[in-house]
Amino acid sequence: MGHSSASSGTNGYAAGGGFAYPWTTTIEKYSHTSDSNSTSHGNLSVLRGTPAGCSDKGAQYGHVVGSYATAPGSAAASSRDKYSFTSNTTGTNSGDLVQANHDQAGNTSPTHGYAAGGASNGQQQSFDTIQKFAFATDVISEVYSGVLTTNRNSRGCSSATHGFAVGAYSIPSATPTSRIDKYSFASEGDATTVGELTTGIQGNTTCSSTNYGWSMGGQPPATVDRIDRFAFASQGNATDIGNLSLARVYSGGTHV
Repeated sequence: MGHSSASSGTNGYAAGGGFAYPWTTTIEKYSHTSDSNSTSHGNLSVLRGTPAGCSDKGAQYGHVVGSYATAPGSAAASSRDKYSFTSNTTGTNSGDLVQANHDQAGNTSPTHGYAAGGASNGQQQSFDTIQKFAFATDVISEVYSGVLTTNRNSRGCSSATHGFAVGAYSIPSATPTSRIDKYSFASEGDATTVGELTTGIQGNTTCSSTNYGWSMGGQPPATVDRIDRFAFASQGNATDIGNLSLARVYSGGTHV
């Protein structure tokens, strides 16, 4: 739990996280096409807890963005890790965020990774910014205002053209929110709220298809097994379409 997720297209990857501090550096790989146990795929360069994940399917790299600096409740780390999908090797430090954070939503376009929202200083400080970095150069190119209100524990879905921040733990009200925020990869303007989940949620996991985003599990505050789905095109509210095999929180979903 508390790990980042990435997808090569044929495999999913879970990096970092852990049930309790100290976090792990472990990278696990599992197949999208066969139901089998995961296998070890190497390690990150440092311990990481509650980071965001981005997937560069073109160059076949996973990116692990931000983290708690040390134990839960500590300040955030600004570093990023990059690891190969095709070889079982240790990840490398690929640079720093402009704004250190953890518990942010990770989004992916064909050319860039994004970290939306997040928190620091023992979750007492939360952010409404979106940070963007280029897969080709690993350089942070922009930090811009993009989330309507400050949030942490939001999770990301991505269409080909837009990023979505789904659910969150709203600050200062300290309550889970049901909001679905959307922002454009091309225009890089402020996000807009385009719909609501069936209930307020945080600690959920998300995944995407070409046309839909999904939010699964989470806590409001009891851990739930609900699966919500929303359409990227219609920009309406999510609907409850089913249940997980068991209730889950702080798990990770991959975008095939």
